[in-house]
Amino acid sequence: MATLRVLLVDDNATVLTVLEELLRRNIPSIVILTAPSGQDALRVLQTATVDVVLSDVSMPNGDGFFLLEEVQRQWPSLPVVLMSGEPVESRALEAGAKAFFSKPLDPHRLIETLTALTSRTMRVVIRRPPEQPS
Repeated sequence: MATLRVLLVDDNATVLTVLEELLRRNIPSIVILTAPSGQDALRVLQTATVDVVLSDVSMPNGDGFFLLEEVQRQWPSLPVVLMSGEPVESRALEAGAKAFFSKPLDPHRLIETLTALTSRTMRVVIRRPPEQPS
């Protein structure tokens, strides 16, 4: 299995720690980067390559919708998954999030979603037909 690279974004350090532990226990080959805000996440993305961004919605210094918009503009193929304790699922999906999770998160669904999003991306790359000589 290829290494999964995830950027976790949440202003709550406890949430970041719990998510990091959950992902490390359930995905054997994973690299996790963290950021406490949308602005900090953009700085991380300038220097690191990730397969998926998992971000809270409500944060100071760049909320999840700000981050989603910037990721779509700068890295359009990078999937963003949003999470919130507020009822903003429709808004998140309409804005382009690949998935949305209400807090508290369902850990099994989260693992399945992250794995499916990154596997789907990898399959698209693998299944491209070879170029035909002109």
